[in-house]
Amino acid sequence: MTVHLFVVDPETGMSISRIEVASVELAAQYPTPDGYSLYVFNEALGDPADFHTAKDGDEIIFVLRAADPGVELALAKVERWEAVKRIRDAAFLVTPTVFGRFDSDQAGRDNIAGKLAEFRELEALGMALPEAVTWKLADNTFIDTLTPTQLRQVGVRFSQYRSDVYARSWALETEIGAATSISALMAIDIHEGWPIT
Repeated sequence: MTVHLFVVDPETGMSISRIEVASVELAAQYPTPDGYSLYVFNEALGDPADFHTAKDGDEIIFVLRAADPGVELALAKVERWEAVKRIRDAAFLVTPTVFGRFDSDQAGRDNIAGKLAEFRELEALGMALPEAVTWKLADNTFIDTLTPTQLRQVGVRFSQYRSDVYARSWALETEIGAATSISALMAIDIHEGWPIT
């Protein structure tokens, strides 16, 4: 018996896709994006295509979609764009570089900016820069041979990477806006094409 599953963000209650599997047992093997959960649709409610998910208190519920196709598509686009923004924001947390993966949340960016400011002050005072600095990477390992020049390269990479992540999100926003049907909207792969290595 076919089982319909919704891939849902438990925090917002919004679903990003709907899938079909041959059995409930196979549902447990379905690769779900990080932060999302699978919810089995109750067939007694009707056609799963007529429903979306929402949050009611702490519970995820199935809600009948708006009867107006235009309203339905508009709501689905909002849900899809919110999902893209969550992926974008998660991508900002770590920046891949040739020296390793660096924390690039606000604290990580502040740490890099602070160290680079320190280098500028030392140079302004005519003092020597350290030969190398030790830095803790995102995977909690340490690199202790990072030169000031290399750390400056990391700072530049932070900026480039954020621009690349934004560019991917804007491209997806354009695709989402151009979708003329729910099926076309859900066919947009929002998990691919990000500059994450």
